[in-house]
Formats: sequence, structure tokens, C-alpha cells
Amino acid sequence: MPQPLKWPVRLALTVFCLPFFIAGIIVASAVAMSITGSSPDNSTVWFLPVALCLVPLGILLGALIAYALIIFFLTWLTPDSALLVESQEPASGRIACLLNPAFRLVRALAIRLAPTRP
Repeated sequence: MPQPLKWPVRLALTVFCLPFFIAGIIVASAVAMSITGSSPDNSTVWFLPVALCLVPLGILLGALIAYALIIFFLTWLTPDSALLVESQEPASGRIACLLNPAFRLVRALAIRLAPTRP
């Protein structure tokens, strides 16, 4: 069983992933504005329900992109990294089990795209 990550590694991962989450929120809000035909100055009644549906999807998409980049660069630069071993552990929890297939697919794609070191 691998050891838990130390706090500097967790902090670095958080700092790396946070811009992707924020970008997901901003893009989802912009899509919600275009769907409802509203603007920042003049919002409609439908903006809130549409945004509440799209923002979690934007955050999930940002998380998948950040995860793919982390796996891609770890596979390419340090293929024997402990973070790669930890990313293979099974998910626990109801929501994590529902999202696990998406993360497995992104992980497989990132590993396939990573160049091999000679």
C-alpha cells in the first residue's frame, strides 16, 4: 500500500488544478449566458437554473483535463512515480465510483499519448 502524499505535493497539485476548475466555472457560466440570452448587466430568470446545471459539468471537465495533464507529464518524465501508482487505486464513495470510468478513460488516453523515454 503506497504512503499518503506529503503536504507539499498535495499543495502543488491543488495549485496546479485550481486554474482548471476556475476556467471550467467561467466557461460554463459563459455557455449558460449564451443559452439563456442574458448578459452580465441583464440576466434572465433562466440563467440560474441553467448555470447550476452547467457549472458542475465545467468543473468536472476542468478536473479531467488537469488529471490528464498530470498523468501525461508523469508518464513521460517519471514513469516510476508514486503518484502514478496512487492514481491506479480504486475509487471509494458513491460519486467517485460513478466518475471513475471517466477518469480511467482519460488516464488511458494520457498514457497512450505520452512519448516513451529511450
